Formats: sequence, structure tokens, C-alpha cells
Amino acid sequence: MAEDCEAGAEEVAVPIARIEKGVGRPDILRLSRRDPNVDLSDSRYVVYLGQTYLSTLSHLRLARSRDGVHFTVDEKPFLFPGDLTESFGIEDARITDHVEFDPALAIKFTIRRIRPSGSPGDADIFGSQHYGPLLGIAVPER
Repeated sequence: MAEDCEAGAEEVAVPIARIEKGVGRPDILRLSRRDPNVDLSDSRYVVYLGQTYLSTLSHLRLARSRDGVHFTVDEKPFLFPGDLTESFGIEDARITDHVEFDPALAIKFTIRRIRPSGSPGDADIFGSQHYGPLLGIAVPER
């Protein structure tokens, strides 16, 4: 999810990740449109004092459903940038496609491969799914 921020007529508001002790938390940088140090020449980002800030910041929110039709979405991000390498958000440009699989209430993402499937050096020769990183994520009950 990429979200922008509400701003008044005389201000610019950009979402930022405040990184403290290896933990990222969402925050908003508010700047005056009249400040000569604010560069708004491109709607995709804001430059302030030589630092570039994207106009949106990608993150993931947790959505819950008991029937796969009606969802509630948490207000706070579930996965959010956690260090400086993710300061522009958490997204993967390798994602090329996605498929919704209604019987399992699942979504599958296709990621561009470095090598064709089954070629020398391909670590995924069985074409299996990779769920390992998700196993360590605790999903709180409501």
C-alpha cells in the first residue's frame, strides 16, 4: 500500500520512516510551501535541503476476514520500513504478476527470475512455493 498525507493549503506533508534502534515507525514531515528550500518541481517526490522524500511511502497493512469477502484493515502498518535501505518503502520491483485464488482465500505473486526455471544455478528447480519468511511473522488475533 502506498499512501500520501493530508496537508493544508500552505503546507506540504510527506510520509517518512523514522528509524530508531532498528525499528521503523511512520511519521509525517510537514513543510511550508513558501520555504525556498522546498523543491516541488516533480509530483513524485519533494526535495528539502538536498534530501529527497517520496510523496508516498509503501508499506503493508494487515487485512482480516472470516469469509473472504468482508475485510477489516488495521490502521497501523503491519510491515513497515525498518532501516535506511528501506527508507523509500518496502516494495519489490521484481513482482511481475499476481493471481487471486479464491478457494484458498490466497494471492500468489510472480517474481522475475534471474535465470529460467530449471537452468544451471536455479535454486528453485522444483518450482515450489517459498513461504519460509512468512512463517516467522506473528499475526495477532483480534
